[in-house]
Amino acid sequence: EDAIGNDQEWWIETLHSNPRIFKIHNLLTPTECDHLINLGIKKGLQSALITPYGTHELVESTTRTNKQAWLDYRQDGVVANLEDKLAQITNTDADYGENLQILHYNKTQQFMEHHDYFDPATDPPQNFERGGNRLVTVLVYLRGAEVGGETHFTKIGKKLTAQTGDALMFYNLKFGCDGTSRECVDKMSAHAGLPPVVGEKWVATKWIHERKYQG
Repeated sequence: EDAIGNDQEWWIETLHSNPRIFKIHNLLTPTECDHLINLGIKKGLQSALITPYGTHELVESTTRTNKQAWLDYRQDGVVANLEDKLAQITNTDADYGENLQILHYNKTQQFMEHHDYFDPATDPPQNFERGGNRLVTVLVYLRGAEVGGETHFTKIGKKLTAQTGDALMFYNLKFGCDGTSRECVDKMSAHAGLPPVVGEKWVATKWIHERKYQG
């Protein structure tokens, strides 16, 4: 079966209004999901590295223990097709997004509570110069854990998951405001990636900005 191209009908379900959380059904075929997993493996899965504010040194993250790989923008037909779909769904352009990130969680691996937006109160100004703030996050489930591995929205006590090929989408900013404002970020969007209990979890993450991203 050809992994390139997917004409199946996707549709959106509203899961929560505050924060704004949605499920995108039928976003990818199982073949496309396997293709993205293989791209991540070929790219080389690594521990998450961060640069603490005020330093220039990359260090291993203590809040996320999963492995990750970054794909290139429009790396191939499957990646470009997904980027175009997400631009259509979010009413943005494909170049508003950061590169697609492939995440792998084994048992005990997790991403502790965090938010995806840049915090105007604490983040360096240069974070906002490459495309504004992170408007929306899309988590595409490439292969879900048999038990566990949910995305836990900690402020509202909801643990959500999705079937293979479906996605969770949530907004990091409040509706219709500027992401450089402290009042604009949606603190209710705080979430954690819980560890799988049985099986493993593969997710593709897309962060979409307020305008064209210049990474």
